[in-house]
Amino acid sequence: KLEDTRRTLQIFVQKELPIVLGTKSDLILRDMDLLVKLASKGLVEVSVTAVTLNEQLSCAIETNAPSITRRLEAVRQMTNRGISVNYHVAPFIPGHFSDCDLREFTSVLKASGVVGIYTCVLGMRKPYKHSLIRAVEMVDKTLAEHLRSVYICTVAVFQLPF
Repeated sequence: KLEDTRRTLQIFVQKELPIVLGTKSDLILRDMDLLVKLASKGLVEVSVTAVTLNEQLSCAIETNAPSITRRLEAVRQMTNRGISVNYHVAPFIPGHFSDCDLREFTSVLKASGVVGIYTCVLGMRKPYKHSLIRAVEMVDKTLAEHLRSVYICTVAVFQLPF
């Protein structure tokens, strides 16, 4: 509503400054005209987050985020207009992908025209752990149990000498 991103991108276009944008949202398409201007000078790179092709799991983990289908379409539109796009696969959930599933996932992402796919192994922070595992459990109880075993809740207690 406030169009803060648009106003910021206008400054980057005017000043010819490079920018890297990270998003889960297909709303980035609202500013396609500005992204194209930046891309024509090699000044923009977009990174779109993707977790899985499983819409149910994606919705459980990323509540209120657009579906992977909408994100794939947004990426296709951007890459077709010459905008450099990468996928950030995050969180990469241990145990979620079989080898075959991972090949399919990366093939689908690649087919949308991206220049790269990158990830990091899920580093589970305590506040995030419980909500993520609960969300996964709604879709896949076996995977949730696997995550519980991988990310054992341990608490170290240190007594300081004062």
